[in-house]
Amino acid sequence: MIKLYHKWKDRRHKSTIKPLIYLIVELLLLAVLCFIVFQFEILLLNVLAVVGCIYFFIISSWKRYRVVMERQKYCEE
Repeated sequence: MIKLYHKWKDRRHKSTIKPLIYLIVELLLLAVLCFIVFQFEILLLNVLAVVGCIYFFIISSWKRYRVVMERQKYCEE
């Protein structure tokens, strides 16, 4: 395996704040999407948007965050 010379270029460098920032940004984008859909004032569409955003967050964003945090446990400093 090729070692990188600079630790900032290694994407597996241990950092707990960067994945958390990405998670918060994704959560904010989903909230903005729900807010935009709420402006249409169609109840069924609002419910579907909220359920879809929660589903996307749990299935995609939260899972990706946990995988990154697990991967960073074993990173070499």
